[in-house]
Amino acid sequence: MNERVPALTQSPSGATMERGGFCRAFQEATMGREYHFHCEHAGCSVTVGLRMGVRRELELLVDGKQVAAARAHGHHAQTAVLATILPTDPPRGIEVEVTLPGALGGDPTSTLLADGERRPMAAREVPRLARPAEADWYS
Repeated sequence: MNERVPALTQSPSGATMERGGFCRAFQEATMGREYHFHCEHAGCSVTVGLRMGVRRELELLVDGKQVAAARAHGHHAQTAVLATILPTDPPRGIEVEVTLPGALGGDPTSTLLADGERRPMAAREVPRLARPAEADWYS
């Protein structure tokens, strides 16, 4: 008579799911995604790292070294600009413009602003941290 029925909740998208499913969906939404953009300019490697989640964190790397960082507040569409000086002879100033999507989704883009021109930066594959397979746990 007293049959246990799993508690149902409503997800942010409006779908009904079991309580545990909502927690997993929330974790995936708040953990966020990572993006990397890269290009070569004036003999230097320029890379932008972006972590989207509860906080939006940006970093600018030149030749693998972090030279600028920023946090973007809010989850609305916005543009962030990171600036640095390249270690060339003579030194050259550059800016990187990162366009962040709004809460409804989309992918960010990155543009290098240098020498009076705008050049889109190519997206790079971000290595994901994979969980070990069950067989690996016991070996």
